[in-house]
Amino acid sequence: MTNFRYVPFYPLARLLYLAATNGGLGFRNAHIFVAFVFRYILFEPLRLLELLLFERKILKHQVTEPPIFVLGHWRSGTTQLQHLLASDENHAPTSLYQFLFIDHFILSESWLKGKRQGEGPI
Repeated sequence: MTNFRYVPFYPLARLLYLAATNGGLGFRNAHIFVAFVFRYILFEPLRLLELLLFERKILKHQVTEPPIFVLGHWRSGTTQLQHLLASDENHAPTSLYQFLFIDHFILSESWLKGKRQGEGPI
């Protein structure tokens, strides 16, 4: 089986394939599609570099405790629960940057440390 993670621009090719095979795009959502296309083009070098530098360490990492996922309905207190969990030193919260740039945050997040406004889980 081929490891598609190493294929250059694979996320972009997958996005285009999904758009083509699922009925295309509506005009109202075209701006979102264009934003994702630019995102994948701009950050592809970082994605590949992070794979080359960190994939072995990521695959060797052993998760000792099961993760906690906070799911809930809008306005039900999920953000407050995330902040409470983040204040406990036994839990490692995920930042908004890590959510948005999951394919290269290990490599690029440290560059922006001084530029972030707040320190919080979201």
